[in-house]
Amino acid sequence: MKYLLKLLIASSLLVYPARGQDKPIGVTLIQLLACPEKFDGKLVMVWGFLSIENEKKHGPHVNLYLHQEDAKNLLSNNVLVEPSEQMLKDQEKVNRIYVIITGVFRPVRAAGNDTLLTAGVIKDVRSCIPWSDPNRPIGLKDEKTKNN
Repeated sequence: MKYLLKLLIASSLLVYPARGQDKPIGVTLIQLLACPEKFDGKLVMVWGFLSIENEKKHGPHVNLYLHQEDAKNLLSNNVLVEPSEQMLKDQEKVNRIYVIITGVFRPVRAAGNDTLLTAGVIKDVRSCIPWSDPNRPIGLKDEKTKNN
């Protein structure tokens, strides 16, 4: 499992070699939600449950949630994502599963309150890698191979 994680991280870094020395900071969604100002303008790599809702009037509405249940219940444990063209092309592969996203994080200020930071948005997405499908969780795959 650890080997697979290292392999995924390494491959995501190799996808964009032309971008120079930018190294993403591995963070949790909880860290982004708790201290958004700490990661303002930073290239981050974060895990979460991706939800892409296509709205006729406004186009895709993309959120990265802490858990699948948060997405189902529209809880505020999420950040917005400005999807890359590649994410939209791969929508069938990455929607409604857990993914690893690498992009630039920007906190969002509450309307009418310059001091209150609310969630944030991940922009300039450099990679969105499928991690685990709730219908076939990656953890259960490990248990099956251990038992055989």
